[in-house]
Amino acid sequence: MIHQGTFRARPDDTDLKRQSEVLDNAIALAERAQETAVEAADTAKMLDDVYQDVLERLVSLEERCSTLEDGNDGDDEADGHQTANQRNNALADALRACLRSLMHITDFSRKNLPAPLGNGIFWAEIEHVIDGETVVQRMLRPDWKRSWMDNKAGWLLDVIQRIQNEGWRYSTYPKTKFANLSHTTIERHVQTWFKGIVAKYNPPKAPKRTEAEAKLLVKMNNRKREKAKARAEVRKKVEELAHASWDWVFHWGYQSSDEDDVEPVAVKAFVADLEGNQRPEGEPVTRKVYRSRPPAWRTDPVNQRLDQLDVHVAEARKKKSSGRGNQYRPRIRGAPRADDKTKLPLPGKNGKCIPRDMINPDWLATAKGAEYDDRKFIADAGEIEGEDEESDDEERGRVDPDIDPRLYEAGGMGPGEGMTDESD
Repeated sequence: MIHQGTFRARPDDTDLKRQSEVLDNAIALAERAQETAVEAADTAKMLDDVYQDVLERLVSLEERCSTLEDGNDGDDEADGHQTANQRNNALADALRACLRSLMHITDFSRKNLPAPLGNGIFWAEIEHVIDGETVVQRMLRPDWKRSWMDNKAGWLLDVIQRIQNEGWRYSTYPKTKFANLSHTTIERHVQTWFKGIVAKYNPPKAPKRTEAEAKLLVKMNNRKREKAKARAEVRKKVEELAHASWDWVFHWGYQSSDEDDVEPVAVKAFVADLEGNQRPEGEPVTRKVYRSRPPAWRTDPVNQRLDQLDVHVAEARKKKSSGRGNQYRPRIRGAPRADDKTKLPLPGKNGKCIPRDMINPDWLATAKGAEYDDRKFIADAGEIEGEDEESDDEERGRVDPDIDPRLYEAGGMGPGEGMTDESD
């Protein structure tokens, strides 16, 4: 009996080549997609910052326009500009007090703002029994996630009536002034207030790190730790660094960032062109290096001491790798980091802060530097100890939500390490 089956021909070299090309194209597309995703995240953060700035400017502008327009809307034309300003201030104070009363809160801080009820519901009702009678108490619950038009339809009329009828109770302004306020005037003030609260309740969130960005952060911080450890091992070789005022420099957070780079070192061969001139043949030979980016706060004297130290680091590495070939990638000093991309680390418990006289005063005078002009980050004259308690940054790093805990394991780190997003 003859059994029939499916005959499968072996793929020839052409098929294998085609499949290899398809795979290469797919990998290239995946890499481009990842790069695009990182660029999109950066763009989103920038747009969020711009949006927040524009929104704050808009609220401020509308408040100014409200003040100017109210002086000419027919309510109190004869009172003059000064009276209009007084009325607007009284209206703003009464409006806030009225809204606090309706919402049953003491202030408009973000933590006190009530959460929206959702489903187009803007009033919460609570029943109380007083003297045997059931009393229903209504509490205003604006929806900070919905548009102004949705909120306007749900509760604005109640607020306008409360302002007109009882606004004087929250102000020293005459009762008749509140009663004569137009709906348009009150609505304009309420809308401006609402937009300001929405911006407070819904602050723009920075995009989370991609997995590639998180891995890069862990890798960069690992390099800083290795550098700090290597320098500490040869510290005694440089006499000037023996004093306790230099302890800070051996904390990993103060190390410069080592970025991956390549540089040409030679060419394979030279050939003569038709005119007899020598030109290189083929691609140049390159080597991988670390491009070291020192922080903007670092001074020249500190760089000089580190240069002295790194000579001994290189000698120690050469001895370790003797007979096994070069095991270490060379470091080349690059341009310093930008002022606004430089930070000072929080050393944390028993850490050593950098002395003030070892910080570049030009960087400290910048907007970014001013954020770190604090004893938590800088030791003044006679002070070389850091914080006695663990810093918020250190505690935050142990459970950094943007970094998968498995990445710490992959990087050979334990809990609490690799957590600081160091830009310097």
